[in-house]
Amino acid sequence: MARSSRPGAATAERRCGFDVAGLLGGRLTLRQPPGGERVAIDAPLLAASVDARPGQRVLDVGCGSGAVALCLAHRLPGVAVTGVDRDPGLVALAAASAADNGLGVSFVEGDVTDAAGGAPAFDHVVTNPPFRLPGRGSVSPVAARARARTERGVSLEAWIAGCRRRLRPGGSLNAIFAADRLDDLLAALGGESGEVRVLPLWPKAGRAAKRVIVRARRGGRAPLCLLPGLVLHEADGSYTEAAEDILRRGGALSLSRPR
Repeated sequence: MARSSRPGAATAERRCGFDVAGLLGGRLTLRQPPGGERVAIDAPLLAASVDARPGQRVLDVGCGSGAVALCLAHRLPGVAVTGVDRDPGLVALAAASAADNGLGVSFVEGDVTDAAGGAPAFDHVVTNPPFRLPGRGSVSPVAARARARTERGVSLEAWIAGCRRRLRPGGSLNAIFAADRLDDLLAALGGESGEVRVLPLWPKAGRAAKRVIVRARRGGRAPLCLLPGLVLHEADGSYTEAAEDILRRGGALSLSRPR
């Protein structure tokens, strides 16, 4: 993602303790901690998958610096968006980014596994859980990146259970996750969730998916549906038109069942 193009902006922003990245083709700016987890295409893709109506409430669990929540609020005016994260520094940056962009997103410090704070108040929950199991693959030496990517202290089952507790009956949970752990995510969703839709994200045509977006509905009864998926890049590495519409223009990503 591109940094701010204002003269001297990068130097000034680093002195203030943050970097700035662009989202949705520069329509949004995002404050990020220097050396922390960087915004990636996962955020706008996950935000694009939410089908919320004006007046509904959406919760972004593990919101980090707020990229998913900001993309949601930008695309869906009239929807009340809240982000929650355990890191007070990230919550503060996310709140500042919301103000920078003139978006009324609420960011709060909290723990998704806290059962006492799990009132089912939201119509939709979105989340990008830590996707890497401890001891599998290399771990970033940067503590913030390691926390964002590696499942430590909080299991995937506890994370998803916390998300589900915050959903109203019939509400939807959207998650973006590693494709090679899809079975773990489906197991964590358990019997309380149904109407599961799985959308593979293909890096290029003919390549194995590295990420999937999964939507489940609390109390849903329809069978699992594997959707056709989204191809992200052309053979030359450029974005496909469908991906460009989401990542640059803020378009929606449909998880509707094909006829």
